[in-house]
Amino acid sequence: MMTNTESRAITLEEARKIATDMATYDTARDVKDKSIPLLQDGYLEADYCWMFFRNKVIVIAPERALSDCAYCVSKMGHGRSIPDYSNDPIRLQEYLQTMSNHFKERGL
Repeated sequence: MMTNTESRAITLEEARKIATDMATYDTARDVKDKSIPLLQDGYLEADYCWMFFRNKVIVIAPERALSDCAYCVSKMGHGRSIPDYSNDPIRLQEYLQTMSNHFKERGL
């Protein structure tokens, strides 16, 4: 989990940086070519968060926790590694809303 230490809304660029930092930590022992972008260009947005997805060329051993994960960053800068449901559009939208509600309810 990464967290914004200030109590203010962050920008999309700041959220992408938090997600990138999380992906860097998660993939440090798997990614040898540092020129490969860790995140896909696209993202999803809800009222209280953004969701970013790991670059599909990065392969993490399936036995590792969240080997296929995405990153959700609240608009206040709190990040979470989450399951990547990008192959299931309905479940993906439901989870995006769940995370948005999670951040809203907790004031994150």
